[in-house]
Amino acid sequence: MTITNHGPSMSSTATHGVARYATHVAHPPQRYQKRGFSPNIMPSLVAARAFRIQSPGKVPRMQKLAVTLLLALALPALAAEPPALSATGDFSNGNAKVVAIDHAAGRVTIESINKGGRNVWWHVRIDGLVEGQKYTLETRGLDPVGADTAPAITYDQKSFERLTSRKSPYTFTAKGASAYLSRNCPYTVERAVSLGEALLKNPHVKVLSLCKSEKDSDVPLLMVSHNGETPASRKVMWAIARQHAFASHSSWAADGLIRWAASDAPDALEFRKRFILYVVPIMDVDSVAIGAGGKDQKPIDFNRSWGLEPPPWRAVGEVQKRLRNDHKEHGIAAFFDLHNPYFAEGSHWYAPAADDPAARQKFDRFLKHYNESLKDAENTFTNTVKPPAASKGRELTSRVWAGKLLGSDAVTATIEITHLLDGNGKIVTIAGLQNFGAQLGRSVAATTGPEK
Repeated sequence: MTITNHGPSMSSTATHGVARYATHVAHPPQRYQKRGFSPNIMPSLVAARAFRIQSPGKVPRMQKLAVTLLLALALPALAAEPPALSATGDFSNGNAKVVAIDHAAGRVTIESINKGGRNVWWHVRIDGLVEGQKYTLETRGLDPVGADTAPAITYDQKSFERLTSRKSPYTFTAKGASAYLSRNCPYTVERAVSLGEALLKNPHVKVLSLCKSEKDSDVPLLMVSHNGETPASRKVMWAIARQHAFASHSSWAADGLIRWAASDAPDALEFRKRFILYVVPIMDVDSVAIGAGGKDQKPIDFNRSWGLEPPPWRAVGEVQKRLRNDHKEHGIAAFFDLHNPYFAEGSHWYAPAADDPAARQKFDRFLKHYNESLKDAENTFTNTVKPPAASKGRELTSRVWAGKLLGSDAVTATIEITHLLDGNGKIVTIAGLQNFGAQLGRSVAATTGPEK
């Protein structure tokens, strides 16, 4: 069978365009490459350029079809081009210097910047992720003992997951276009401020400023008591967190203590009628804001300055002033300093030494109630008690200072809250950390009541 083509023949202009297309594809003009066009879409762009109209007049039908076809081929190529990966540590609490990005391999390499104290914190945002694809994050520059923990990842800065690997490089499958990854679940200064804002209308809460930091930022202080009153008959409970900026989980516990005490729970209502609660969720706001580690910073570690007169840090001096006044005017039921271990180990307590039997007996009574309250909790925490360490500077810590001031009248302890695993080997969650803080309040109430 012979098939006869009765359509119009290709014009000389179209023929010339095809020839130019073949030449341009084989040897793309440098102007396209200089503009950063991807090689896989360059032929289509070159072709569209090659088929431009050379002179005014009626456009031949074949040339119209050719241009339409080439544009149709170009558009899917443009749509399929994946977004470029980018990474930054330029945000509140961020800490990341971008070393390298391998777009093809989906690999980002960052270096932690020593911004003050031990270099044990990193916090990075990665953009340009494709949901469902696997990526790799490599971290460098950390103090080795600060690197052994499964990082946290969040896509909305509300819910957090932990990666499975405990050593860099870390791999993850993207669940969104942007992700924040950090050594632990971060708790920023902005989050502490938001907590106060959320409780402003609560009649039992007062949102205060402890003092101005060395960089003139407010150090948040929250007070919880029934109807916001502070009668002399109510004893005072104090909890401070984040003397070391990297210890973000301590702030989550402080957050949970505040939320519970301000809640409608029956035991919280009873607590407010008997106690005045003061909580500082972040002591070292300046180091937290810039993403520093904070521990062993200059001129001196926050928690090695309590025995100095006057203490070099404003927040420490103001807490001491308030503790002295509350001890005199109300009596203090408990003082807790919340921390995370410098390295990966389980939760533990630093408590009064055995040579102070009255103070130790009070702490042991508290710990009994505390352990009972956590037996059915989402996360349980070890009840390991370590004797006061004899290393240099330990005599200048908050617990030692508070213990000397309060003696056996109050429960005094430093709490090291685990980075990763609880007492049963389960991953620590935000809810678990918040419940840890709430149980401190419940257990103080039980300790200062009649023995059961």
